Amino acid sequence: MNNFHSLAALADGIETKEDFSFGLKNFLDHFYANPNPEMLSTEPRNLREVLQDNGFADAYLGAVAEYLSRKNNWPLPRWCMSRQRILKDPFFAASSFKMQRLLLADSPAAFRWRNIFVSRDALSRA
Repeated sequence: MNNFHSLAALADGIETKEDFSFGLKNFLDHFYANPNPEMLSTEPRNLREVLQDNGFADAYLGAVAEYLSRKNNWPLPRWCMSRQRILKDPFFAASSFKMQRLLLADSPAAFRWRNIFVSRDALSRA
């Protein structure tokens, strides 16, 4: 998989949860090297059925598009604000109660309102 020029192209190449994780990291590397709002503008295909993840990847991609758009002061892609990009049940990137409490406060707004609780540097790359 090497379709890192847009979130939509990334989603087109995803067949497994591992593809999602690997592909997203590579997309972020490419994005940070050459930020462009066009990389976020086209709606990615729905991955709920492909990954059987209750919509996690769909919500996460919405959060990524919103977060990166706001960070760069670009208009938000309309698709990222869709209700189908919100998880029904909360997801925490940690299992301990103590860490979950930290993530509640730490999670960027683009993730938090989608019911995804991650660290503030979830989209950071080394």
